[in-house]
Amino acid sequence: SELTLLDLLFSQHSKAPSSWAHRKWINRLLVNAFINTHTGSEALWDDLYEWADHEVLICAKVAESFPKNYYAWTHRVFVMKVLKDRWSSNNEEQSDSSSINCRLYMRLSKELDFVETWVKRHVSDHCAIHYGSEIMRIMVLMRRCKDSQAKDFDKTNIFEALNVVSSCLSWIKDLLAMFPCHEVIWRYRRQCALLFLETICYGFCNPNISNDQLFRNSLCEFLKYEASIPEDEIKIRNLDNTDTHASIVLARSHTFWVVLHMKRLGVLHHLAAVGCDDTLSATQRCQELLKEDDLIVHNFWKKSYPLI
Repeated sequence: SELTLLDLLFSQHSKAPSSWAHRKWINRLLVNAFINTHTGSEALWDDLYEWADHEVLICAKVAESFPKNYYAWTHRVFVMKVLKDRWSSNNEEQSDSSSINCRLYMRLSKELDFVETWVKRHVSDHCAIHYGSEIMRIMVLMRRCKDSQAKDFDKTNIFEALNVVSSCLSWIKDLLAMFPCHEVIWRYRRQCALLFLETICYGFCNPNISNDQLFRNSLCEFLKYEASIPEDEIKIRNLDNTDTHASIVLARSHTFWVVLHMKRLGVLHHLAAVGCDDTLSATQRCQELLKEDDLIVHNFWKKSYPLI
């Protein structure tokens, strides 16, 4: 078949954009054929997962043989989004989707576990962390929304969404203890932090959730690690002076970045209510230290970036 020929082609020419585009086109036809053929949702999803498993396997082989392969990772995103779009359509049709939701969520969890393992072995792979961010965003949306149309959600949904991101932030912090100077890992941490803040922002829109003590504790715990004086949190082991300085600059920049996005999303206004109003002083201290750092080449931190 055409896909088999492309599988062979990718073993030698894995970065041919026209071949990946052709593969997407064939896959769209194949998925539409599945949808038109099956009337029962279970049979349809069986075929979709069999198709997805094959595509993911090809992407994994290509990414392993040809490192940092942008096309392989974006195709893998495409496959997962096809499953997500079909899940959304299933909800719109008001089908019995509890088993489908669980099955898709477990499949996405497996993908996120794969990213964790992959990043530990390829700590400089930007494509992998972009893929992980996309998968996590889908998982958060599944847990945050009751269905694909409504923006309303209950306590269980939002806490599960926060737990998805918190668990990812946890292993990222452990990874940074081993590789504190790798910018890719810090970038992944930023993506996770942004997802967490966006979910918190949704929570503050609902008084029943924003007044919940567990919800407030989740925000305080997040700020404790993501918007504090980084020297108190970062683990720097057996590094020379250059690496130590680089890791501290990355940590301070992350703290400042988190608070800037808190301001953009309107989360700063709620800090006093949750008992975390000392966050701004910690961030301003980070900003001052970055401004005074003469070791930073082209130090743009010397410009004024007011937080309030």
